[in-house]
Amino acid sequence: MLSKRTNMVYRANMLLNYIKADSYKYKILDAKTHNFALTLPEELQAQADENVEIYLQP
Repeated sequence: MLSKRTNMVYRANMLLNYIKADSYKYKILDAKTHNFALTLPEELQAQADENVEIYLQP
């Protein structure tokens, strides 16, 4: 039970930080905020991008 409460508090704090930082606006305006094109070989860029999209889905 305690771990569920801790998890909920952690999520609430993350959400508050997200709102305070106005992160949603930046997520909408700058859909891609990674530097895969600069740091990864071409054959890995699409794979890394897909992995990030899967990881960030709610």
